[in-house]
Amino acid sequence: GSIGVAANRSVTDPSTLPAPDTQYLCLVSLRNTGTGGNAPARSLGEVAAGLAAVLAGNGVPFAPVNDFVIGGEEAPALQSDWYSIGAGLESEAVLNKGWTPLKVKANGDVAVVRSTTTRITVDGVVSATAYYDVQDFQVLYLWRKTVFTRGSQPDFSNVKASLTVARDFKSELIRLAQEFQDQTMFQAVDLLAKKFVVARSASDRHRFDVFTPVNVVPGLHVIATNTQATTEGDTLSI
Repeated sequence: GSIGVAANRSVTDPSTLPAPDTQYLCLVSLRNTGTGGNAPARSLGEVAAGLAAVLAGNGVPFAPVNDFVIGGEEAPALQSDWYSIGAGLESEAVLNKGWTPLKVKANGDVAVVRSTTTRITVDGVVSATAYYDVQDFQVLYLWRKTVFTRGSQPDFSNVKASLTVARDFKSELIRLAQEFQDQTMFQAVDLLAKKFVVARSASDRHRFDVFTPVNVVPGLHVIATNTQATTEGDTLSI
């Protein structure tokens, strides 16, 4: 469950950023041409480490880190290097390439626009419409670790691969999934728990094969409002 973090600041046109297209990378972009003697104060490694620290410090339930400030990061000296932020602007072009853009706030702090992995397709062709935020995979990796840890406990170690043990382990998986739901990491557990499977392997009778479909609660990034001016209730009586 590891995600590598790296940084770039030399690509001036966001649409030309490379697109590795993998969930195992989080690439951060802070355009900083350093022209006119304004060389960046920090190395690329330090820029990447700043974002990695934000992600590592963001614990359960792994909420979005939009607007989180990158500690110690300095804004590019040239304001022309600062990304324009908003729908249809440069920050969206960076995100569409699977990169995490950094922005400069009004007070000069450098902050995260939205933290994503570089996953932009599901198979190299079809665009990914879900599961590309770093937080989605942090939840999935924690779930995988939780399942492994629970299966390693004494009541499931050095026991017979019996129907009773399989039933008990499936019950534990459902219980743990419900705990994830209580912490707003999973949703629709009651629906998906019916599809959980603990079965003896067809190729190794000493092994249980476990299948746990889960639905990770997505981060909220946009609230789209629609205001309609009406005359409803426009009456006055004295």
